[in-house]
Formats: sequence, structure tokens, C-alpha cells
Amino acid sequence: MELSVVCAVYNESAVIQMFHETLKGVLDSLPYESEVLFVNDGSTDESRQICELIAACDERVRLIDQANQ
Repeated sequence: MELSVVCAVYNESAVIQMFHETLKGVLDSLPYESEVLFVNDGSTDESRQICELIAACDERVRLIDQANQ
């Protein structure tokens, strides 16, 4: 079973930092084939860098970076 979780991100660095610990627990309970996608929508704070750090910790987490829409 595959599950994709999509998280839209725009200038949410504080929220993402708090979410990081929760995300670890969620990933531990999901099937390995699942994925979490962070879609960074042109953030001007440190959201992108935080998402990159989270993605570096688990190959099921990916960052998609785009200009603000």
C-alpha cells in the first residue's frame, strides 16, 4: 500500500520545526512505500532549508521547490 502526504509550505519555518518530531512518528507508522512531499511555494524564510534537513533524514521525504504561485 502506498500513501502520499503532500504538505504545502510557504513561510512556515516555526511550524515545520515543531512538525519535525511528529513527522518522524508518522513515518514510523506508515508503510515503507509511503512518501511525504513538501511543496515549497517560494518561501522567503528558512522553510526550504528546514524541509531539506528533514528530507535528508529519510528517503521517503522529498522537497519540491517552486516559485510562489
